[in-house]
Amino acid sequence: MPVCLNENKFVALKVANRSLFEAVGIIPDPKATVFTYSGNIRIHVGKPLGIILKSSATAGFSFPNIPPGTILILPQKTDFTIEGIYYQRWGLPCTPGFCLTDYKSQSKSLSNVALGLYSNQASHRIGSFVSLYVQLSRAKSFQSIRLIKHIVVDDFVSVKPSLEMKEAIQKLEFLSDQTIQRWRCKQQGG
Repeated sequence: MPVCLNENKFVALKVANRSLFEAVGIIPDPKATVFTYSGNIRIHVGKPLGIILKSSATAGFSFPNIPPGTILILPQKTDFTIEGIYYQRWGLPCTPGFCLTDYKSQSKSLSNVALGLYSNQASHRIGSFVSLYVQLSRAKSFQSIRLIKHIVVDDFVSVKPSLEMKEAIQKLEFLSDQTIQRWRCKQQGG
């Protein structure tokens, strides 16, 4: 999975903010709760103890106890205050290098996809036809799709976007058009 660092870690080794890597493994916390779904899908609840990354910049690296050509990034603590309340957050200083939601993906096709095609309890139906299309169309083949739960036929009958979703999409399209127009004006010196 592609991963982008969001802070400088080892600048001299080219492990820096905005560098792209491939995540080749994680070190799960052995104390974490683990849920197993449909064979080879495991969800670890809790923060990982580290993430193993590789890129062309790490090709010559060799560190003990991790695969050659990789580097280990450890979680770190961040302290911050919002509206007078003090918080601490532990997390890895990286984010997925692409975005996939049930409404949009960044033109990515995935070799293996785990999907939850079932209604949520709030609406008692699938959120939208766009959601179904995006989720199902990201897989390279039907054989690569794994379902987290069995689907219910009623969830797929009369699937259509809600009025709120239609309005939200229209608003986003309007804002997108405005942003593009402003950018073009700046590019043309106006």
